Amino acid sequence: MAYTDGSADHLADAAGWAAVLLRNGRLHLEVQGWAVGRDSAWAELKAVCEVLASVPDGVRVVVHTDHFGFVEVFRGRGRLHRTDLRELWEGFRAEAKRRRLRLELRYRRRQKTVWSRWVHRLANGARLRALQVLGSDAKAA
Repeated sequence: MAYTDGSADHLADAAGWAAVLLRNGRLHLEVQGWAVGRDSAWAELKAVCEVLASVPDGVRVVVHTDHFGFVEVFRGRGRLHRTDLRELWEGFRAEAKRRRLRLELRYRRRQKTVWSRWVHRLANGARLRALQVLGSDAKAA
């Protein structure tokens, strides 16, 4: 089971993402990162992609996300209109198929569980690191 989240500062054009992977109800892995020039939708999807990269081939993975739109796309009831999100999504789906991952995406309202709160804090922390880097880059220029 995994929980994912993304966070963005639209004014500064910076985003952070995070995911936690649980095994037997215990924390097995935390992953997080950040990017400049990205928004919260990209960060949400990036978190899902990254957690799946860390699981073995052929396993069943239940991913909890607070992005209802991605769950609807996964279930075949929605579309991604942006090219960058479609490309990331198509790569994610192709990789999951190649690795024979049995995926389930579930919508989980933010802050609903301990793990959703945990991953939300991690994503915000990653976003803040991006803002720090942007700040230091601006000072260096």
